[in-house]
Amino acid sequence: MAMPQLAGAGAANARFYLEPGVGHVQGGVGPDQVDYLGGMIDWVEKSVAPEQLQSSKMDARQTVVRTMPLCVYPKFPKYSGSGDASLAASYSCATN
Repeated sequence: MAMPQLAGAGAANARFYLEPGVGHVQGGVGPDQVDYLGGMIDWVEKSVAPEQLQSSKMDARQTVVRTMPLCVYPKFPKYSGSGDASLAASYSCATN
């Protein structure tokens, strides 16, 4: 599916994130816990638009077992080639 680029006022007022491995609303194998509200508060109150958010995957005991960056579309999380693949710090947002 092709997604159009947000341009002009749209880019200034909206962000779109894809969550790999997550079901339609929540669940699936991917990290599905995200603090969207914190990103919106920073955007509105501090004028800092969220270019990246962090998502987390919890086990049944609510222990974080994986983290992953969520990148503003069309960027995606790209593994750096080193480090723990289950940690967001091992990824950067990339376009290629």
